[in-house]
Amino acid sequence: SAAAALWWTVQRILKPASILAVQRGNELKDILVGFEFLDTKLEMINCPQEIPMKSSLARQRYRQKQFAEYFRESYVYNISFTKVAVQRSRISDGDNLINRLLALRDGNGTDLAIGVITDWRQSHNTVAFRAPKLDITRVHCVVIGDVSIDISLIKQT
Repeated sequence: SAAAALWWTVQRILKPASILAVQRGNELKDILVGFEFLDTKLEMINCPQEIPMKSSLARQRYRQKQFAEYFRESYVYNISFTKVAVQRSRISDGDNLINRLLALRDGNGTDLAIGVITDWRQSHNTVAFRAPKLDITRVHCVVIGDVSIDISLIKQT
């Protein structure tokens, strides 16, 4: 149901003229149900058998490698939540946010970078995080996500 809600939201925001859905079997059937009634042209094609399925372990290793590369030359920043807008994900309750990913957005809502929380000081209304080099003064909004990554995988600079 979360995947279907995401697809409906993306369709509503982007209003694409057409969607090309590549699926194995009927895996997208429940996600795209109802799309045929929209003005968007929906074309379903089957994934070629020559394209191998990736195991969940292979996908996890790929994500870890990508995060390690992204944060390889990262720096520690501190930001006060009194100086920026804060959006919380559905599960961020203020506890145990260490290693949680966050999006750093400018005043236009454009993502500048992704960061990973290294220290959370709720009593001081501040957060420390690692992120690639950025102009911290451009950050106007912090979006705390649902995903955590193992900070030990990241080479510290």
